[in-house]
Amino acid sequence: PPRSTQGVSSAASDVYKRQGVLAPCDISTRLANMARIVQLALRRPSRLGPRCRMSPKMWIAQDGAKLGTEGKARARRDVYVRARSRAPTKLASLTAQLAEAVTLRSALTRQGYDGSNIAVLEGFDQPHLPDYSAHQLTPVINHSQQAEMLAAYQRQTQAALPAILHIDTGMNRLGYGKDARSLLADKDSGLREIELQLVMSHLACSDDPSDDYNRYQLEQFTQLIQPFVHIPKSLCNSGGIFLPSDYHFQLTRPGIALYGSMPDPATPDSPLRPVLSWQADIVQIRTLQTGERAGYGGEFIARTPTRLATIAAGYADGYARALYQPDRGQIATVEIAGKIVPLAGRVSRDVLIADVTSLPDAALETADHA
Repeated sequence: PPRSTQGVSSAASDVYKRQGVLAPCDISTRLANMARIVQLALRRPSRLGPRCRMSPKMWIAQDGAKLGTEGKARARRDVYVRARSRAPTKLASLTAQLAEAVTLRSALTRQGYDGSNIAVLEGFDQPHLPDYSAHQLTPVINHSQQAEMLAAYQRQTQAALPAILHIDTGMNRLGYGKDARSLLADKDSGLREIELQLVMSHLACSDDPSDDYNRYQLEQFTQLIQPFVHIPKSLCNSGGIFLPSDYHFQLTRPGIALYGSMPDPATPDSPLRPVLSWQADIVQIRTLQTGERAGYGGEFIARTPTRLATIAAGYADGYARALYQPDRGQIATVEIAGKIVPLAGRVSRDVLIADVTSLPDAALETADHA
């Protein structure tokens, strides 16, 4: 990620800013994207055959929106998952790590969401459970040892700590693995002592609606959740929302779509808009004559007189070197003065080079960043 300027001197901060900064997230655009996701899911035909419709019981919520099938949005703060219930539900969020959850708890408390539910996806270790209690966080159980840890902690403290159960159905990343069936059926399992708020899994191939693995995971999930009839279920990520309604269950977890990217790259004319922009200063413009080379290895060769812009962002800032591989047809682009231009040469540690030959002089004279 781009380097933070927090806690550095003003002079050092200027240096860091030149290395590339992320423009602030556009909350309103994320809300608009959420509305468009609902509209697309309601109207877009599925390549699997049946028309892709949203289940009447399905709710979507993430990063500032609560939506039902009617497609109406109501502003919230940093929401990831919200359960559908007849009783009023509380603001809820899923974070990846414990430190993020603690920070989010503090922020939500300051904004008046004292009772919001925050869960941590990556699981927990025994020494961290007091932090979950202290900050009212929901642990996600990814394997049987964590279930036993949590059950023992509840017995020791005489206090309940509700949790989310994660079952792996084929992503092979997090969650109860291939032994899930026997572990979940074990009457002596620590799970029997834990109040579960949600049972979840994660689709691996939902960005390709025609992939049979989607149906395989749905079948696995449907079988494994049988002991948890009265607990809300969640399977869908962004791509899953555009699959038939039997994938939807009670909760969905849109992620990448909220930020303006359709999960299926084959989708033409996506109505979603990006909510982030990464800007970095243009630090120099130069002209190459025919035959001159640029960048490490001299990999870029000017075929005609060419103008290049050097931009203050590189792989140390998270701009991957792999984005320039002309031998594989991989040449990334940047936007300068409202125009898209290609990279010219390998990405360096702190800078990259773009070919701005196509831009008029007037545009380059006023452009100060890419």
